[in-house]
Amino acid sequence: MYFIGALEEGFSEVVKENSVVIKSGNKAKSAGFLAKYRDSILTKNSKVSDSDIKTLIADLMPIFEFINEKYVFYNFYARYYAKCLINNKSVGEEYKIGFINHLKHHCGFGFSTKLINMNGDVVASKDITRNFCKHLVYQPFKTSLWIWFFY
Repeated sequence: MYFIGALEEGFSEVVKENSVVIKSGNKAKSAGFLAKYRDSILTKNSKVSDSDIKTLIADLMPIFEFINEKYVFYNFYARYYAKCLINNKSVGEEYKIGFINHLKHHCGFGFSTKLINMNGDVVASKDITRNFCKHLVYQPFKTSLWIWFFY
């Protein structure tokens, strides 16, 4: 039991105080790197196979627990996640939701609400766009242009 506690304490120190953090003087570097690593796993152009993604995400969460600056991770991750959603570069819906559920489990519902809303907005936008395109096929858009000149 003492060995596991000592191992956890040692690993915690490595995550918090590594050479990159010491050199930059920024304690939030580890959180930023972890968010970037997560982003590299779940983007379409990553070279990670689908079978390995769940394993990598599960391996990422214990490291996440050792980071004190969880809000910094969240800010970096939210930025990467937004770019991923806007550019449609995500690997799969189940992986995105799965990681958000991991965050919800480890940090609480409030931590993941914005991410869930971002995902819902993208899904709603795709539905609205699809319905609008169907509407245009059956009822072409008629334009009328009125120009009023005021003196």
